[in-house]
Amino acid sequence: LNQEGFPAVAISGNYWELDWFPLFLNVRSIIYVADNDDAGRLAARRVANGLGVYRTKVAILGDKEHYDSVDFFREQFKDF
Repeated sequence: LNQEGFPAVAISGNYWELDWFPLFLNVRSIIYVADNDDAGRLAARRVANGLGVYRTKVAILGDKEHYDSVDFFREQFKDF
């Protein structure tokens, strides 16, 4: 996402450190992009609840299992 011009941080799987929440205290709007699988949806719910459900939007891309942001950009910009 950073390579596409979006300010982003990445986590792997369900791994989220509680110590990371304070790093987002001054961020007004957060979009959490989750993989389209059970683990991704579960992680999205947990992290969004911790970051604040009113300022955190969850985006689950695609309609295929295990679809992620890399797949999204590959499909959307395959002709570039």
